[in-house]
Amino acid sequence: MSSLTIHIAPFEGGASPAVAEMRGVLDTGSVEAARQTLEAAVHDGARVLVLDLAEVEYISSAGWSLIVDLARDCRACGGELVLCGMRTEVGEIFELLEFSTLVDAYPDRGAALSAAGVT
Repeated sequence: MSSLTIHIAPFEGGASPAVAEMRGVLDTGSVEAARQTLEAAVHDGARVLVLDLAEVEYISSAGWSLIVDLARDCRACGGELVLCGMRTEVGEIFELLEFSTLVDAYPDRGAALSAAGVT
């Protein structure tokens, strides 16, 4: 059974980003719960959703599909999805899938927040 935990740091709406700290495996066993949690943050007003993937061990095709859906949802709400902290293995798949054309990714949370205009 796959295990994924998500903690979303509080945000104050507007231009403030919501930072989702994810830990574990994002696959078919965890993707629907992740979808509900992350889409709620987007629809609750997060203009920028930062997925901190530093503790994510693996992302399956279902997980990558969720990331594409979240990027689309964020844009539809006038915001953006940003990824950060990907492990080498996860980052290699991200590049192989050419997702860098869809979603911005940064080496760490600080860089992602800086790019989102948060100091």
